[in-house]
Amino acid sequence: SSSITELPNGEMLAAWFHGDYERGEVDSTIYMARRSLAGTWSAPLANVVAHAKRGVGNPILHLDQDNVVWLFYSAKN
Repeated sequence: SSSITELPNGEMLAAWFHGDYERGEVDSTIYMARRSLAGTWSAPLANVVAHAKRGVGNPILHLDQDNVVWLFYSAKN
């Protein structure tokens, strides 16, 4: 699953889950990338947002009324 939101300046921000197993006891990461107004995507940023030796759930991005981007995800025990 992935999530994408438009930023106040018109750029796009995307987040997605990547790992060996969604429910496993292995490394899993939430990646993020940003699309510029020119239409080019940045390289994915890995292990910056969420990194665990347990499963992390699929991310959801939310831009609130104060233009703060929130990232929600679950972490499985």
